[in-house]
Amino acid sequence: MSGTAAPASGPEPAGDDELITLERRDRVLIIRLNRPAKRNSLNRSMIEALIDIFAALASGAEGTDSVSAVVLAGSPGAFCAGADIGGYHQASAEALDEFTNRALTLVNLVRSTPVPVIASIDGMALGGGLELALAADFILASDRASLGLPETRIGLIPGWGGTASLTEAIGVRRAKELIFSGAPIGAEVAHAWGLINHLTAAGEVDAAALELAQQITERAPLGVRAAKRSIHAATSSTIGTPTETQELLTLFATADGVEGVAAFVEKRAPQFSGR
Repeated sequence: MSGTAAPASGPEPAGDDELITLERRDRVLIIRLNRPAKRNSLNRSMIEALIDIFAALASGAEGTDSVSAVVLAGSPGAFCAGADIGGYHQASAEALDEFTNRALTLVNLVRSTPVPVIASIDGMALGGGLELALAADFILASDRASLGLPETRIGLIPGWGGTASLTEAIGVRRAKELIFSGAPIGAEVAHAWGLINHLTAAGEVDAAALELAQQITERAPLGVRAAKRSIHAATSSTIGTPTETQELLTLFATADGVEGVAAFVEKRAPQFSGR
C-alpha cells in the first residue's frame, strides 16, 4: 500500500491533486495530510480519502496485512487546522449532518485501526485536527505545536468526538477549560497535562514518531493487536455521543452559529446575541 490517495468526489472539491500521501517504511505506513496552503484543513475529499485508507487497514485489504504501525502526520507548521470552515458557510442542514457523520466515521476508524496509530504534530492541531489526533493511540508533538478546540469561538462545539476523547485524555476539568475557553495551549502545557506522550524539537517530531513506530513493529504483532483491543475494551469503544452530535447540529441553525461561521469566513470578530 503506497502512493497517493486520490480525492473523492463530493460537494467540496479539493483543489489539490494529492490531498493525502502514503509512504511505506518497512512495516510502518506513513499517512500524510497534504493540503499545506489550507494548513491541512479537512474538506470532504480528504475525509473520504482517509476513510478509504483506514477502512482498508481495518479489513486487512491486500497490501495492508504487513502494516504493523501507522504514523499520521501533517506538514511542517501544521498538522491540521480542523474542518474547512469555508465549506460550512451557507451549507444546508442535511449537508452539515452528513459531513459531521462522515468525520465521525473517520475518527472511529482511526481509533479502531487494528495496529497502533501515532499522530505526529509539528505546528497547529486545532478543532477537527486535534479530534483526529485524539483518535490515535498516542500523540507526539514538536515544541512549536499548538493544540486546542476553538469551536465555542464561532458559536459551535467540538463535533467529531472531542468532548469525549479530550475528557478521556486529560480529565473533566481541563477538558472543560480548553473547550469552554476555546483557547489553544502550547506543547509544553499539553505534555504536562498528558495530552501528548513525547515532546521534540521543531522539525524532529516525524523522525521520532517513525522511530517509535519501528520499535513497535519489532514486537509480536498479534500481541500488540490484542493489547490494543483489550485496552479499548476497558474504555469507550467509539468516539462521539448522540448528545454531542445533536448539540452541534442544533448550534449550526442558531443565530450565533450562523454568525460565528460567517465571521470566521469574513475574518472578523463575531457578534454573538445568545440566540
